[in-house]
Amino acid sequence: MDEILIALDKRVTVLEERQKSLEEKIDHKFDILVQKIDILAISMNSRMDSIEKNLGQQIDSVEKKLNQRMDSVEKNLNQRIDGVEKNLNQRIDGVEKNLNQRIDLLDKSMDDKISIKVEKARLQVIMWVVGTGLTVVSLLATILIKVWK
Repeated sequence: MDEILIALDKRVTVLEERQKSLEEKIDHKFDILVQKIDILAISMNSRMDSIEKNLGQQIDSVEKKLNQRMDSVEKNLNQRIDGVEKNLNQRIDGVEKNLNQRIDLLDKSMDDKISIKVEKARLQVIMWVVGTGLTVVSLLATILIKVWK
């Protein structure tokens, strides 16, 4: 029986050594796996940093292009607005000049009409004065003739 126990003891010792060897292999494999995970994490962080930097540059580029485009559109719109404003000012000046000419013509026409009416009234006054004067002279002449006779 001692031989069986010794054989079993040897077998247990062999099994324990194998278990210890397997545990060491598992620990070694686990250490390698942890190292690979660390390397992968570092690689992913590096890749993410690179992607983030690239996206940042692309966003900056797009933003710059959009700002340039907006500046160009704003400049174009300002030029068009200035052109429309200039055109409207010219049209307003033209209308104002035309209205001033019409007003001047109307004023002149009114002045001419007033002058004509004043002249007619003056002539009527002169004719009345002359008529009245002739009547007075005629009456005086008639009176003088009757007085002299």
